[in-house]
Amino acid sequence: MSSADHERQSGTDDELELDAVESVETYETSGGIVFYDVRNPLAWVKATHSVALPDQV
Repeated sequence: MSSADHERQSGTDDELELDAVESVETYETSGGIVFYDVRNPLAWVKATHSVALPDQV
């Protein structure tokens, strides 16, 4: 584990949330918007259906 990884893991909740938000990118498809992690773009999650983000918060 690098020192940057360690620093990320030991940050405050607000810092960790900001870090997570900053590492998310999106692109549009005909069926909606896809969110993905730019640090690990191959970490795809397969779903059988989509959900509206406001319904999940």
